[in-house]
Amino acid sequence: MPFAPARYLPRVAFMDARTKQPTGAWERFFRDLQFVPLFLGRVEKNQQGAAIAATPVVVEGTLQPGVYRLTYYVRIERAATTSSELVVVFNWTDANVAQTRTGGTLNGNTTTTVEQAQFLVRVDKDTSITLETSYASVGATSMRFNIDLILEKVLGEAVLT
Repeated sequence: MPFAPARYLPRVAFMDARTKQPTGAWERFFRDLQFVPLFLGRVEKNQQGAAIAATPVVVEGTLQPGVYRLTYYVRIERAATTSSELVVVFNWTDANVAQTRTGGTLNGNTTTTVEQAQFLVRVDKDTSITLETSYASVGATSMRFNIDLILEKVLGEAVLT
């Protein structure tokens, strides 16, 4: 498998014949690579009919310090007979201070009720980002929801000059 599709690689010589150093185009290419988000995983939970207790977004261990991007999409998959309510909550630690991001209250009680968001978090070393939901449903038919979540590392502890 190639390093990168040819269309993304600089179309100039790699080394400058005079200086024996990588050419400016290649230097920029490699410098820019450090800013490409690193996909860490996707969580997909379908037909959820109850609250989700605090669950780490990354199950294997803890995250390295840095900046992460969370993207999520939640939709009511089945409306309740009478009414329903759903709230998505994320928790993490930044500089030893507990942080929380609470989404909006989804109480439309229709299958067209959705929420989507993308946001950045900075996390400490050996910490986790957790997802949880609050859930309420009234009526003989209970509400069900689907949630999709993507986690990417955007920036580590790099020094920009």
